Amino acid sequence: MTLNDLKIILDGVKGVAHCYGYFPDKQEVPYICYYATNSNPIYCDGIIVYNEESITMKLVTQYRDLAAECYIDRRLTESGIQYKKNYETDADQKIHTVEYLFTV
Repeated sequence: MTLNDLKIILDGVKGVAHCYGYFPDKQEVPYICYYATNSNPIYCDGIIVYNEESITMKLVTQYRDLAAECYIDRRLTESGIQYKKNYETDADQKIHTVEYLFTV
């Protein structure tokens, strides 16, 4: 899977804006942001032959959105992506965040 493949998956999450990195302006919930946190290239004769990128993806909603979460879970699984999920609720900002951690 590439970052472009991930973008195509996220295009299918109905009613949820998404971007790589962070939105330039304040974004209303729900939204998804995703970004690479590090890269692990493998070289052969000084040429990169394979590159793994660690991705963090955050689904931010007002309340836990099981439909969006299940869609993302299913599509990542269908794509052969193994992921970990973390949950966070911010009572002050009234948002719920699901953080996905995986490698592409």
